[in-house]
Amino acid sequence: MIVTGDPSQVDLPGGVKSGLIEALDLLGGIKGVSKTGSLQKMSSVTDWSQKSSMPMMMCFAKRKSLMIPKIDLVLEDNFSIDETSFLKRVEVILSNAIKKANLKFPRDAELSIVLAGDKTLQSLNNEWRKKDKPTNVLSFPGQDISVGEEAGLVLGDVVISLETTKREAALENKTFEDHLSHLVIHGFLHLFGYDHETDEEAVQMESLETQILNELGIANPYEDEQIL
Repeated sequence: MIVTGDPSQVDLPGGVKSGLIEALDLLGGIKGVSKTGSLQKMSSVTDWSQKSSMPMMMCFAKRKSLMIPKIDLVLEDNFSIDETSFLKRVEVILSNAIKKANLKFPRDAELSIVLAGDKTLQSLNNEWRKKDKPTNVLSFPGQDISVGEEAGLVLGDVVISLETTKREAALENKTFEDHLSHLVIHGFLHLFGYDHETDEEAVQMESLETQILNELGIANPYEDEQIL
């Protein structure tokens, strides 16, 4: 990591000390940090983490640069998935979706993704939509907003049935990963006011999903299927 700046900055208000000077003082006592002119170069994040709370801010900055919310992954006990690989995939998916749709939310926003089974999805589908059958994905927005509005700190929950996802992928000759990626995008967009209750809404949402998936190298899913 490289930190640059001019500790002799003179355009500050009277009596205000350059923040870089304080940073130089702090970094000076850390092993693995070298200084070149006004340049501080840190060679070891481990050394930094032992003496500073900055790793928290570094992680936050990384999340901000990726333009993604904090993700809380919930996996039902009787299902298994490579959580690390899935979360990495989701970060890429959400980053693309956020950029393409210009989605707005606070930098500390949180998103819950629940990977469950048909039994759970059927129960939720019956309770909230009066449809007593399993479905592939359900979304529960943290607040009721329209397309283009900024979401709140709690974006909401996206609940996906792994059983239905696998079954649909096999029937439609898709990979499980591609279909799951589509469902994540579809559920995520619902949290920002996108819907498909009318033909106009469906065209808007499906077109956006197709563009996002295309960026990920995934074919148009609406040629052969419909999200229910």
